[in-house]
Amino acid sequence: MWQVFTRILPTGQVGKDLAAVSPFVQQAMVLIGPGNANLKTLDEVLSAARKDPKVWSYGTSGAGSSQHLAGELLNTLAGTTLTHIPYKGGAQAVTDVIGGQVPLAMLGVTPVLAHAQSGKVRVYAVTTEHRIEGLPDVPTMVEAGVKGFVASQWYVVATSVGTPDDRIATLNNLITEIIASPELKSVLLASGSVPSKGSAKDALNFVTQENRRWKDLAQKSKLNLAP
Repeated sequence: MWQVFTRILPTGQVGKDLAAVSPFVQQAMVLIGPGNANLKTLDEVLSAARKDPKVWSYGTSGAGSSQHLAGELLNTLAGTTLTHIPYKGGAQAVTDVIGGQVPLAMLGVTPVLAHAQSGKVRVYAVTTEHRIEGLPDVPTMVEAGVKGFVASQWYVVATSVGTPDDRIATLNNLITEIIASPELKSVLLASGSVPSKGSAKDALNFVTQENRRWKDLAQKSKLNLAP
């Protein structure tokens, strides 16, 4: 049994304000449309969006979110100009997709899964390199034809700067043990998540690379990240 103690701290930058401890989780996102949509595949959607860009948009849970950036990555790699529609949460975006108020949404798996399994929404693709357990027949973006597309909602564990290296190593070992537990793995897989493990240095390198990657995309795409 593990006991986890948390304390809410102001957001800081890993590697500057916070010390990396361990990778933790990478969670897939999905591109969805209405369950009764005439377009059955991602290729059909992207072809239609290129032909008539003014009528195509995608909802997310907010401006500047991982979902927003994943949508703009899709625009960049697929040659589309889907308009971003920020919502205050994924549930409302799903509702509007089902109701036909917005043609697409890029969202995390959790608010989508039950609606996908019931047929109320169609899932066109998964954003990660791997398919997800809850939607095994849904292709990844790469499998669906968008070369180079990989994106996830990721989480790492960090702590206060100045924490001794031996304590960080102890925390890393404990987190690695927790991640490997069957109880946690089953919960993560059900939500489209994959446990990540590695050293504190691995976590720092990953965060640094991801921050640089998405910053470059935001600048090149001239994104308006205002809510």
